[in-house]
Amino acid sequence: MDEDAPDVFTVSVGNLPPHCDAIIKIIYVTELTLDGDEIAFIVPATLAPGQDKIVLAQNTQSITRTVGSSSVASSGSGGVSVLVSLSMPYKIVSLRSGSDHPIRIKRTETRATVEMEKTPQLFKNFVLLIGIEECRAPRMWVEVNEQGHHASMLAFLPQFQLQDKVNNEHIFVVDRSSSMKGASLNDVKRVLLLLLSNMPRTEAQDDRGEPDLVFNIVSYGDTSSRLFVKSIVPNEANLTLAWHHVLGLQADMGGTDLHSTMKSTFLALPQTTEKQVNLFIFTDGYSTEQDRVLALIRKNATRARVFTFGVGETCSRYFVKAMARSGGGFPEFVAPGKRPNPVKVIRQLSRAAQAAVRHITVEFLTSDKNLVQAPCVINTVFSGERQVVYAFAGPSTLAKLTARTSGGGLMSSTVSTHETGFVKGNMLHKLAARAMIRDYDDGSFSDKSRIHNEMIKANKKDDILNLSLKYQIVSTFTSFVAIEERSADEQAALASSFGSKPTLSTNNRNKFPTLADLLKKEPVNDLDYLPWEIAKEGSEGTQASHTPSATTTTDTATATATPATDKTNQR
Repeated sequence: MDEDAPDVFTVSVGNLPPHCDAIIKIIYVTELTLDGDEIAFIVPATLAPGQDKIVLAQNTQSITRTVGSSSVASSGSGGVSVLVSLSMPYKIVSLRSGSDHPIRIKRTETRATVEMEKTPQLFKNFVLLIGIEECRAPRMWVEVNEQGHHASMLAFLPQFQLQDKVNNEHIFVVDRSSSMKGASLNDVKRVLLLLLSNMPRTEAQDDRGEPDLVFNIVSYGDTSSRLFVKSIVPNEANLTLAWHHVLGLQADMGGTDLHSTMKSTFLALPQTTEKQVNLFIFTDGYSTEQDRVLALIRKNATRARVFTFGVGETCSRYFVKAMARSGGGFPEFVAPGKRPNPVKVIRQLSRAAQAAVRHITVEFLTSDKNLVQAPCVINTVFSGERQVVYAFAGPSTLAKLTARTSGGGLMSSTVSTHETGFVKGNMLHKLAARAMIRDYDDGSFSDKSRIHNEMIKANKKDDILNLSLKYQIVSTFTSFVAIEERSADEQAALASSFGSKPTLSTNNRNKFPTLADLLKKEPVNDLDYLPWEIAKEGSEGTQASHTPSATTTTDTATATATPATDKTNQR
């Protein structure tokens, strides 16, 4: 297994004998994100556009032909079934499919099993939305592994009211490249119209005669264009003009040169301004020169905040989130083909209206002198929004997040636990290690200067390599190889079968476990004593799963996807 990019992994399988079945088991660990007031677990339906073509184009051998998984699925053989097991720290109040997949469920107060109806192919992402009591409560977890090493996960929920009044400039940056044709651009239009509808109709000015709010719309592809030469106030006439402009948008601007668009947008900003500039980027995440885009956003993070809307079934969630992290904003994702959730859209406007919070630090009550934290640099926090921090901080029982506003005000948020609440295991250690590797991928280690940041990153390479090897996490510097171990009986059976014939005999085939036998060793349905309940459309029941398993210490979701066995056995 190799990491081609922070969100693209490649698994290569050795030669498979004819008529054999193969299981590829991938375990991933990640925090489950909040989607409004629900926890979201997402199973991607397919590789990103272009990535599958790149993989199929690789010439790994010339003896047999290469077959794409889509070809097998479309032939009528095989299929996908999804099964998810959930364990939550608080009462489960709702379970629903955010992607309209038919499901059935079993549930107790804090645990559940959900099965998606078998389908020939997972044509769209499977989205499971879980509602639990106190999902936004601030928490602190500390884990101790077998070596006595401590890892912490902090979930801050700062609540504050800023007295600083700022003038805002909203610039909506819309991806109109060819990849946005069809449903993706229609989704963008719906969200953008909702944003325009919820902007205040005002021409109010401050004491200096400056408008409280101005806005503009920038479209980009190979080139970029602006609706207005200069950002203007959102009065009724200007908003009507913007409304008609949005309705007429087409995906007719060729490629996706976001870097040039962002560069020209930043250059158009005055060097000194009293306005707080907020960029709202609508994209499917497939931009050229992504590293340069992120570096440019980080360089201008003090001049403009970046809020992102990810659109499309195969949206690059990593890049959409990375832009928001680098720009001190917040990412949101648009449900494909559905009416946008007004709460999520208005919440983005509310975040942008908040004054920027800078100089954010986290202090731990610990005697550990080798404390390591991720993210290393926190660009901003928002009132009422969860901020997750990981750390190797020793046996700490309290942590405090502090920050200063642009007007000099001080705010803080504290989380704590007790030593009796420490848990044993290795899950938090893996999450912390993954967060530190992500810091390296993002290149965010210092907010002092680009040169200082690059110097720190250069010295971190060995640390990242050691973390990857220690916790068995794939990174840009590591690859992992799985080797099949066969018993003596299995080796003898293979030797006798393949000694004279290229196929496995029926008698010897029975000596080997089937695909179903192997899958039974990965139990997911741990509520087999409960009957299934069919989740009706529009009700609160839904849940999903796939080959990987995803887990957090706060909320746990274990999933498996089972392809049906067939004689072609292309996996």
